[in-house]
Parts: sequence; structure tokens; C-alpha cells
Amino acid sequence: MEFYPTIRIVRTRRTARLGRMVLCLDEVDGLGTFFEIEAMVSGDQPAGEVQQDLDAFARSLGTDLIRTTETYDSLLWAALSLPQEETQNLRKEIRYT
Repeated sequence: MEFYPTIRIVRTRRTARLGRMVLCLDEVDGLGTFFEIEAMVSGDQPAGEVQQDLDAFARSLGTDLIRTTETYDSLLWAALSLPQEETQNLRKEIRYT
């Protein structure tokens, strides 16, 4: 199976810890700024409850946020708005072994 790059993602990440949370601020070229929050929890805490706690913390920061579950590569492809045919040609051109 061959693997080859399909798109280059240039990201600068700053991280910090706050209690049980890990906070990541990413600057992604061509996309903008992303704020990621992760939490280390015990296995008996319901995932939905953890998500609600993290969401409440993010909203308490007093800034406009848009939640996404998309990956940087899919967001970047959408931002570039390349037609599927051009995308296939680009992938062929940058293939390596």
C-alpha cells in the first residue's frame, strides 16, 4: 500500500494545562485560529457530561466560538474549493514512494 501526501497543513500550536484540561490554540495557515480543549477523566464519568463541562468552560471565555468536528485537512480542502478532477490531478502530481 502506497501513501502519498494530499495536502500540506501548516500549524503552530500553543498548549497549556488548567486543572484536568489540556488547552491547545492552533494557528492553521489558510484556515485561521482553532481552540481545542481536552480533559483527562476516569472511565466511569459519562462522555456526554464531560462534553457539556468542556463546552461550558469554552463559552465562559467570553468569545464567539463555532464548534466543529471536521479535520484540518477536510476544512482546508473545502477552503481551497478545488473541483474533484483537479484534486485527483494534484494527488497524482505529488505522489511519492
